[in-house]
Amino acid sequence: RGGEVAGSRVLELGAGTGLAGMSGAVLGASHVALTDLPENLPLLRRNAALNRLEGDGVEVASLDWTQPLPEALLAGGWDLILAADCVFWEVLFDPLIATLQALLAAAAPSAAAYLTATHRQARLAEFLRRLDGTASLEREALPLPLGFPGTEVHRVTL
Repeated sequence: RGGEVAGSRVLELGAGTGLAGMSGAVLGASHVALTDLPENLPLLRRNAALNRLEGDGVEVASLDWTQPLPEALLAGGWDLILAADCVFWEVLFDPLIATLQALLAAAAPSAAAYLTATHRQARLAEFLRRLDGTASLEREALPLPLGFPGTEVHRVTL
């Protein structure tokens, strides 16, 4: 949905290679922050540079969901929060949910988080159960085009 991205401020959680966030930059986001653990930042920086995006409204930042959120990210005024394939380690489900809560509470009033996840050993079902048990968050499953078996997209808002 490029129309939702153009001119928006996009934050990608657990960016890995940065594909989702960099796609936002290509679709016209005014600012993109690619976040991940410190050991993954060199790859994110390299990928942003290879795609001629680093410094052009794209930043790379460290974010560990088990630690307090950096003020700069809380003050980001994010419109879109992306998390692609971040539902893997069950020990990180609650920290991810808490991170989403905090970021959405501090974000633009119309902000939404979009989560994509693949079914793995009932992990996605457990994550969604915990997410649905969070009183302040609402979740909506979104349809996917054909060709993505076992993958789901969810829109999360306050």
